[in-house]
Amino acid sequence: MRARRELLVPGLGGDMGYWCPVRFTGDARATAAQRRSWLAWWGALLELQTTFRTRRDLTGFVVDERMPPQQPWRKGLTEKSLC
Repeated sequence: MRARRELLVPGLGGDMGYWCPVRFTGDARATAAQRRSWLAWWGALLELQTTFRTRRDLTGFVVDERMPPQQPWRKGLTEKSLC
């Protein structure tokens, strides 16, 4: 009978279960800055939408109420999306 060999590869089972290495880049300040940039862009888009719908001077285009999510990083969004 042949002796059973143990597989000693990190992340591949054993008594400790399965795992894979994960590396996070950036920090909370970088994430907050990216979110502020998104919200600034979203606010500008909303202002354009409101202006074009109020003035009705885009005769060659239709401006409807669809907008991208205001805060896409939150779970359970209630805003209408473009899709």
